[in-house]
Amino acid sequence: MRDEDGGRLTPSHACKMGKRYRYYVSAPDDDGFAQAGWRLPAREIERIVIDGVIGLLQDRLRLTRELDLASAAPDRIESLIREAEDLANALLKAGMVEQRKIILKIVNRIEVGPDRIRINPNGLSQRLGRSRQVKTSAGRLKIDIPVRLKRRGVEKKIVITDNNQRSARPDAKLIKAVAQGRVWFDQLKNGEVRLARDLAAKHGTDCGNVTRTLQLAFLAPDIVKAILDGRQPAELTAFHLKRIKNLPLSWAEQREMLGFAD
Repeated sequence: MRDEDGGRLTPSHACKMGKRYRYYVSAPDDDGFAQAGWRLPAREIERIVIDGVIGLLQDRLRLTRELDLASAAPDRIESLIREAEDLANALLKAGMVEQRKIILKIVNRIEVGPDRIRINPNGLSQRLGRSRQVKTSAGRLKIDIPVRLKRRGVEKKIVITDNNQRSARPDAKLIKAVAQGRVWFDQLKNGEVRLARDLAAKHGTDCGNVTRTLQLAFLAPDIVKAILDGRQPAELTAFHLKRIKNLPLSWAEQREMLGFAD
């Protein structure tokens, strides 16, 4: 894997409070300058790569073009398309470890740039071709995912900038946080508890967490629906959402703040 300057990204990890976090870290360049050394969360970049490959496998028209099948016999096209659909389903159903094994056999290069991640899944033609000869129209398959890199100290956050690239992949922790906010608000409204500190005592948490969670009960319905469908922006996690102070009551302002505005 390489960064936007052609430097190599190498896997690394850090431990915090007993939890292991994986990263890809950029190595110093040939002259030893230290503009290298920033890191990308491994899970984020791996998820983007997996989703990009699945998107290609599910795009019948693009597969036909990229695998140079326009002049192939219809039964051969259908056979390869079915293989692609089966592979996409296998990736969707597999756990992260198995997904990585499949991707390593398909993807031979990943380039991370300031405005896109480029994936070269050149092993795909061999995987789908099996015993048949399959070639690509340009000799190299490429999947470009438009992104924006947001720096946080030495770490960079990956933000997908093309709404069409957002896959339907619900975030269980985010959904739980939104649901919890509604349940806790209903308990206050129905008189089951009187104050936030009563909620905190009842659920074994602190008042700060209760206050941060309660504001999620007032999210716009379309934002809640997008979260349930897994269509939220990549950077919108439960941790991020609950750390927003004074979430606007205006639904329009919420959409603007949280990245749902058109």
